[in-house]
Amino acid sequence: ARGEFVPRFGLPTEMSQAEEQDQETPKHNLPAQIMPFVGREVEMAQISERLTDPTCRLLTILAAGGMGKTRLAIKAAQAQLPNFTDGLVYVSLAPIPAAKSAEELNPLVGAIADALNMSFHGGDTPENQLFNHLKRKELLLILDNFEHLLNAVDFVSQLVQQATDVKVLVTSRERLNLQEEWLLTLRGLPFPQQQLPKEVAKQFNAVQLFMQRAKQVKATFDMNEELSAILEICRLVEGLPLGIELAAAWVQQLPCAEIANEIAAEIQFLSSSLHNIPQRHRSIEAVFMQSWQKLTEPEQAIMAKLSIFRGGFDRHAAKTVANASLTQLHTLVNKSFLSVGHSGRYAIHELIRQFAARNLTSLNKVESETNDAHAYYFLNLLAKQRSKLEGSKLLEGATTIEQDIDNIRTALDYAASHHVHRIDFSVGWALFPFLELKGWFLEGEKLFSLIAKQAKLAYTQLENSKVSSNATSAIQLLWVQHHVFAGYFQIRIGQMDRAEQTLQEAGTLLPLTSEEAHLITGLGLSLLGLLYYQTGRLLHAKPYLRKGSIHQKQAADYAYACSLVPRVQTARYLGDYEESRRLLIECKKNLDELG
Repeated sequence: ARGEFVPRFGLPTEMSQAEEQDQETPKHNLPAQIMPFVGREVEMAQISERLTDPTCRLLTILAAGGMGKTRLAIKAAQAQLPNFTDGLVYVSLAPIPAAKSAEELNPLVGAIADALNMSFHGGDTPENQLFNHLKRKELLLILDNFEHLLNAVDFVSQLVQQATDVKVLVTSRERLNLQEEWLLTLRGLPFPQQQLPKEVAKQFNAVQLFMQRAKQVKATFDMNEELSAILEICRLVEGLPLGIELAAAWVQQLPCAEIANEIAAEIQFLSSSLHNIPQRHRSIEAVFMQSWQKLTEPEQAIMAKLSIFRGGFDRHAAKTVANASLTQLHTLVNKSFLSVGHSGRYAIHELIRQFAARNLTSLNKVESETNDAHAYYFLNLLAKQRSKLEGSKLLEGATTIEQDIDNIRTALDYAASHHVHRIDFSVGWALFPFLELKGWFLEGEKLFSLIAKQAKLAYTQLENSKVSSNATSAIQLLWVQHHVFAGYFQIRIGQMDRAEQTLQEAGTLLPLTSEEAHLITGLGLSLLGLLYYQTGRLLHAKPYLRKGSIHQKQAADYAYACSLVPRVQTARYLGDYEESRRLLIECKKNLDELG
């Protein structure tokens, strides 16, 4: 019989899990830097001086996009490793969406907890649990790409105040405007601003970076022949590292003088101050636009479609979602629009992705088709992991999901809002154990509640329109399934009253006409029994656990066997040792038969 996931019941103590996490946490999780680091000696010394100053607890590296904030923060943090007993914790905020309302969980809380390998439990708020965890730490916390989360700055202030041995290094395009904040404003790499001897000009960091990137794409590149044009390019982009890299990528096709002429036609305003935010955006966009205009129309269309991805993608996903061939991907890598890692996964710099996404938005029909294709691909990918998560390949399935979790989140969010019927039964059953395994209880509650809400609306519309009963039943099953899953995660985060209401409502909604209906009804009843058991209402728990087992027995043998476990415990606590012994023997027998 097909195995079904049944969650691990019981809540571990916070102290034991915290101790276990302390043992497993590495000294740092900084991403590896493949390319050599160029320049920034002055800034490195300034960061070191401030981070060793006891009065500096929060340091923000402030600069426009593409200025090299992330690489500088990582390089500077590496040098600080001996100074922090509990090491360095790096948190990439680029893929983290900003909260849409004040009622939503602060996205920083989950992102920092993930980086710490920390799970939340019922009782105290997630923020307080995180603060209490960090109070015991002496570490450097790097919050990278903060600019879109400025509504969460009060949280950073509280963190600095409560975790007195934690220092925070932030990169952002906009300052946090906190009393505790120290600033390091990052400019472009130094470049010659007047006529200098060639050997002197070559020593400037902007020129060295251009040479390094040019040699990557053209081994025969002669710096001496092109030096004057290189200096002009560096001046035009004012030492902006991303602008230099994008310009250098063209040396395989154009001489540097032509590259400089092309940039000059579009980026003349770079001579203006970069402190004004709209001008800083225009400067970056001008660099991107220059490169964008060098793409063919098919390449532009492919790049716009690829902007739908979050957190990277592989060639199969690119082909299926954006119809991008391997040759086209290779071309985009060569033109610095994409990067490719050792595993073969492709990545888009977040700023380039945002730029390309605006071009996709202007093509309404193409945007809709691409969103549909993306959602279909990753929902299908998620559904395929169900059997692995229920069997011996649990780790393989979980790894597959985690690798594309940002794409899966995007797909689920889009499907919930536009095509909730595409979230079939197996999608939920794959996501449910994965979120439980990762300890992402808050995200699970939020996500399943959203899907249940949208499914309920769709069900009501179908009922009113009197469409086919099969379509109505499928949406009703989806609604109840995600309602039950939301109830489970409400238990896990300690919202017992809310969970009881959710699970009681779910138990009255579903006609028992299929194996799936029995399975989800059985889980809902078992969870109600678990809730009553955990809140000391043992007499209430017993009948719900028994009814849940009956339904799960009609759906799946493994689900039935696992549903007997809390019944064994309940009978024992009620003093019915004979019943407890009988259920334990039956549970073992079923599990032995299943292997």
